[in-house]
Amino acid sequence: MLLTALALGALLALGVAASFHDPITSAVVPNLVPPRDLARAQALLGAVWGSMLLIGAGLGGIVAELFGMQTAFVINAVSFAVSAWLVAGIRAPMQEASLEERRAKSSKGQFLEVLRYVRGDRIVKRLVLAKIGVSCANGTVGLLPAFAAERFAGTNIATGLLFAARGLGALLGPLITRWIAGPAPQTRVVILVCGVSTMLYVAIYALLPLIWWFPLAMVAVMVAHLGGGAQWSMSTYGLQVATPDALRGRIMALDYGLATLAIGISAIVAGVLADVTGAANATWWLVGAGAVYGLSWLIWALAGTQASSP
Repeated sequence: MLLTALALGALLALGVAASFHDPITSAVVPNLVPPRDLARAQALLGAVWGSMLLIGAGLGGIVAELFGMQTAFVINAVSFAVSAWLVAGIRAPMQEASLEERRAKSSKGQFLEVLRYVRGDRIVKRLVLAKIGVSCANGTVGLLPAFAAERFAGTNIATGLLFAARGLGALLGPLITRWIAGPAPQTRVVILVCGVSTMLYVAIYALLPLIWWFPLAMVAVMVAHLGGGAQWSMSTYGLQVATPDALRGRIMALDYGLATLAIGISAIVAGVLADVTGAANATWWLVGAGAVYGLSWLIWALAGTQASSP
């Protein structure tokens, strides 16, 4: 019981820390790179996240299998310390120089004002809700260990390789999208990429319960997260372009908060459904919800871009 409480507390602390780190990272990037390089920089950030998962999950499974889980946790902790040291070395300003002056003259820094801004901006409102489609189906990721246990010998290596395949997809998705969409994609292209990527994610995960050959399962997970990585990176880029610097951090926090809430609910639902109906049926319920949301969002978002056109 004590170990369970400690594990839950650690996960909670990690989630709280991530809730600060991820929105801040997305908010400051437009101030660290020239506008012409923003799409490239965001794609690279998405690719770095994917490469971290690819290497970390793949090696983590191997290390846990050969040296024990505690060794894997220690190595992971050291990687966080190295990351903090690198971030501390950034010397460029992360906010516009006039930010504090504008805050003194305006109440837009307040959260309620941010909500009013989001409701009043047709594009920002849609982009803030873009990640929920993939996020509400994200509980499928938590079921990967169950598929590894039921079908692929249940080893830490099998689980690690499935998560590594997820990382490879998340690495390649933003880069491929950047190549297809161009250096500075327009709003309608951003919307289309987000919608199509969501549908790719749920369509491939819908096939996963039908796969019993491990290499094919790895390919399926990779392709699904091509869509997931592309969607996450492109929706973040769209918000970076569409939001003013004074509000961007809070809008990113709202964006990530909604996505994280959907991920958390999806994980709980995945666990409950897997216990009651099995991992396969749980997967289909989750991807069904993601597909309905993703298609509805795409239709709504495209209508919004048409209404915004002169």
